[in-house]
Amino acid sequence: MVLSALDDMAASHSESASRAEGLRVRLQQGNVVLGLLVALEVINELEVLNKALQKKTQTMEGMLSAVSLVQDSMKSKRNTEHFEAVFKEAEDRCASLSLEPIVLPRTQRPPKRYSGQAPAYTPQSAVEFYRVEFYRVLDTVDTQISERFMQPGIQTLKEIENTLLTPTANDAAIRRYPELKEDDLRVQLAMFKRKYKVSTTADAVHALKEMPPEVRGLFDQGRASIEENGSAGREAHLP
Repeated sequence: MVLSALDDMAASHSESASRAEGLRVRLQQGNVVLGLLVALEVINELEVLNKALQKKTQTMEGMLSAVSLVQDSMKSKRNTEHFEAVFKEAEDRCASLSLEPIVLPRTQRPPKRYSGQAPAYTPQSAVEFYRVEFYRVLDTVDTQISERFMQPGIQTLKEIENTLLTPTANDAAIRRYPELKEDDLRVQLAMFKRKYKVSTTADAVHALKEMPPEVRGLFDQGRASIEENGSAGREAHLP
């Protein structure tokens, strides 16, 4: 359907005719089909992760668990069998749509100052070449996820959240924030947890917002700790 529409646009005399022709030529290449399928192998899982992280019921602990699960799933794809299945699907689609076959792209020999006198590695087939590229994509995604979610600041937020949501306060995490009064916070958290059962920082925010101002004043340090926690900051602004 897409190719037919592009054929019609390319045959017209509109300003977009040449662009439509160029896009049609590209989409008929088997290498492009394979590239799209490879991209979906990554994008689909990242989209699921993105939706999970945006849930208001999410906690830092749950967020990091979801991230770890997606990373493990990505790593499980890094094998010959999985890639060959993706490659086979691309070949089948090319055959069914009468598209060009997947071919080994041209490769250039790297400069001798990088490779020395040793013969450069040359893939012998398209599947061999694109398997290496697929692994590079997976490795890059894994590295980027780790850099984004395994930062010390994220771990600190997790500790602060645990202080809010679990019976035991994390004194080491509290001391990282000099604006929090440790002794007052410990007393206030104990009072808050006896009265309110919360499982996420969003629940804690809601409980504080529903309090009369006079009662809310009893938990000024608890409120400050919530505002220090980034996961609460995007949920609501406390009055």
